[in-house]
Amino acid sequence: MILAFCRQLHKSLFSFVKMHVNINLFTYKIFFNVFLNFYFI
Repeated sequence: MILAFCRQLHKSLFSFVKMHVNINLFTYKIFFNVFLNFYFI
């Protein structure tokens, strides 16, 4: 039972981290594009 709980916790934590990393990469990509646009204008 404890093992199943730990597995469920690990799965939810992993999905949360993956979602957070995807959001961060998305925002970094937007900021990088804006920076390049301002730099080359």
